[in-house]
Amino acid sequence: MALILAMMTLVFHGTTGSLGWALVLDLAIYSCAALYYRFPRLSAVTVFCLLVVLAGALDAPSMGELAALIPILGFGLRGLWRPQLACSVAYYVALMCGAALVSFGPELVVPGAFWFAGIAIVWVIGGIFHRSRRHHEDKLSQSLSRQRILLARELHDTIAHDLTSIALQAEVARNSSDNDNEAWTNVANMSRSALADLRSVITLLRTDPTDQLDAGSFTHASVLDTLEEASGRLSSAGFTVDYNTSPEDAVALRLAPAGAIYPISREAINNIIQHGDPDESVHVNAAIEDGFAEVSFKNKRSSRAKPPAGLGITGMAERAALVGGHVVSCPSNDHWLTQVSCPVRSAHDV
Repeated sequence: MALILAMMTLVFHGTTGSLGWALVLDLAIYSCAALYYRFPRLSAVTVFCLLVVLAGALDAPSMGELAALIPILGFGLRGLWRPQLACSVAYYVALMCGAALVSFGPELVVPGAFWFAGIAIVWVIGGIFHRSRRHHEDKLSQSLSRQRILLARELHDTIAHDLTSIALQAEVARNSSDNDNEAWTNVANMSRSALADLRSVITLLRTDPTDQLDAGSFTHASVLDTLEEASGRLSSAGFTVDYNTSPEDAVALRLAPAGAIYPISREAINNIIQHGDPDESVHVNAAIEDGFAEVSFKNKRSSRAKPPAGLGITGMAERAALVGGHVVSCPSNDHWLTQVSCPVRSAHDV
């Protein structure tokens, strides 16, 4: 902006033939205004001093006076309202004093209105750009925050679960009186699963934080596959599973991608293994109603277990909310009930 004004001033003075002190003062004040982005406060004070010099040295308005708008605009772009207000008042007073020295009287109305309107326009422009930049920064910050939350969920709902299961199965094998090949097989399978989940999290870390990732982004399993995997995990942990779904719903669940249901079911099963009573059956029900997969897990709570709470249940609710669903996980008499409702699409829509 200062460069454009300086070029206009050179053209103006060259045309009028006035290449004396007026041109020197105009270029000096433009140079000081151009230093605003490096030395904002020093530039603002220097511009004010030169405005006073212009007012006393020249007997006519000068184009250099337009440089007063540059610091005012700069403070507005940065959202520094107090320095902007101080500059606006100080510059306006200096400019009006210069105009009064040229012609005092009713003629002051025109320059007064001109500078008032110019400063007001600069305030509006600075405010618009500042709000636009703040909006962009807030949007980026929210995106980064969402990415961190999603990463935390992936770590909690995948790798943490697999490592917990590996530890439990290893403990079972260690305490077994004979060589429990099934337990060691489960340890090997879960180790491979943890490795696959770790690769998924690494993929998440390499993803652009502004991308719209949703729950269950890294699984291609169907709802039925997810529930069958959950039943297998429960059986391996020593639980009896009572799985109920109609033949028609089973076909639809086989075709519907699991999406958010996959990590939610893993969390629910992990809670059952940690807090449930293995001597009682776990009831798993699944159906599709009005485009929503309705899944529930109900188990008897162990007398020594504390109710599951904290990151797990919060994560389940957040994942479901991301896709327009909901989760209810709460005690029901001496049982614990987790109900999941999430919209599903057919495989042809994916």
